[in-house]
Amino acid sequence: MTVDVTLTSIYAQYTFEKATNAEIEKMLNAHYNGEINIEDYWHVGDTRLVHINAIPADNNNSTSHVAQDMTFVIIGINHDDLKDQIGSRTKAAITVQCREVLGNKGIYEQHYYWR
Repeated sequence: MTVDVTLTSIYAQYTFEKATNAEIEKMLNAHYNGEINIEDYWHVGDTRLVHINAIPADNNNSTSHVAQDMTFVIIGINHDDLKDQIGSRTKAAITVQCREVLGNKGIYEQHYYWR
């Protein structure tokens, strides 16, 4: 009798789009601990919707922003240099950027604030 067995890594269920914050942390820790290579699971172009709480104006930020959802996109994997090496890793597991700019009640802000 022959039995075919397919082993699937527990990490395969943690997609960038649907994983919880704790699962994202688990994936990144496994990557930096050398247990997995993140690019076997996530890819450039993967997206994740993230809720951003309201940002009040204060002494450091003269502009407030309403709470909103923003789409984060993976734009690099094992590409950017880490400031400090983690284990044997010298490259950031992922590099992300926001697809949208901060808005105000559904209207994109008209200018950027550089600091």
